[in-house]
Amino acid sequence: ARPIGYARHPYANDPGGSDASLRALYASGVSAYQRAQFVQSRVLLVVVGNLERATIERLVPPTLGTLPAGDYVWTLPPPVPLGKTLMTIIPRQMATDYIIGIYPGPLANTRDYGPFRLGTGLLGAFLNYNIREKEKLSYAAYSPMYDNAATAGGLYASTTKPERVMEIMLQQMAEVANNGLPTMWIPRFVSQFAIEGLLERETCA
Repeated sequence: ARPIGYARHPYANDPGGSDASLRALYASGVSAYQRAQFVQSRVLLVVVGNLERATIERLVPPTLGTLPAGDYVWTLPPPVPLGKTLMTIIPRQMATDYIIGIYPGPLANTRDYGPFRLGTGLLGAFLNYNIREKEKLSYAAYSPMYDNAATAGGLYASTTKPERVMEIMLQQMAEVANNGLPTMWIPRFVSQFAIEGLLERETCA
């Protein structure tokens, strides 16, 4: 889904690489990348534990402090571009079909970010209720939020009846776009949204 949903955008590239990119790697290129990227201006040091600040300040200069300063400055990526709808089907010998869609969102520093996040959560609630709970067509149906600097939302479901599930997905997207949140859904949606937000941020403790 990544190269399709993020077509013509830097996020289309998988940070983990691909068969083609790995085959193109040579020692000289990796060394050049290391020299250019391993610089102090790219470092974010996070220290966890019962340590005194003075101890950290003593340990950093002879280690990370030896890296070149560099001149890296982070900037926002471009928004995910709008384009024509694309679909790819990958045939697999499996009993269950897995459907995923990606739609572009706003940059994270814009006023549209908050409403977009809420709208994506609302769509997820609609998908879960209508696909999983009401029609029992999936054991997992929701709308993931790709919470990067250039955001995107998605649709996901696993099912043995993909045609019917995709029909419901389109219906629910239109419902959210045209009618928003029904009053009777507000308490349930707010509770679910808050719980999911806390779960995303929970620590091991």
